[in-house]
Amino acid sequence: VYNIPKLQGEYTHKPSGSWSFSSIGETSRGFMSERMGYELIRAENHAYAGLTVRRTVLKLDPSHFVIIDEFISEDTVKAEALFHLHPDCTIHDNAIENHGETMYISSTGALSTEECMISLRYNEESPSKLLRISGSLPHNGTMVTILSTVHVETEILPVVLQDSGRVLTDSEA
Repeated sequence: VYNIPKLQGEYTHKPSGSWSFSSIGETSRGFMSERMGYELIRAENHAYAGLTVRRTVLKLDPSHFVIIDEFISEDTVKAEALFHLHPDCTIHDNAIENHGETMYISSTGALSTEECMISLRYNEESPSKLLRISGSLPHNGTMVTILSTVHVETEILPVVLQDSGRVLTDSEA
């Protein structure tokens, strides 16, 4: 499960005028596209104070996924992306293993793990592991994470956005 990014140590704020997160109003816009042999999903979240988060997930082929988290802000951002792993998973040397299958991880963020609790079924908790990807990003910074079932040597270089901070329009979708 891939969680909402945690920024400046905080999760998103409730949308203005909403009593719960069941109504997200104008906080998110997104689209999906399948073309030229790849799949792309992009969404924006405006529920963080002074910050827009734009997440793009690319499925390049069945073995390679790229997650691009863009943080559009006037300030430096302390960003975290949390992967809650299934209890059967093991993680070592930037690889997650589960029942003989392996997923390799490369990221521009720092990777760390810790113990956590997850809920596989309603009202039940199970001990598990959490993969944390974190970084202090400059104005309009980006965190790129590559997930692959094939081990490849990668060097991910830092990315800085040249963006006006504007919201995606329906026609861009």
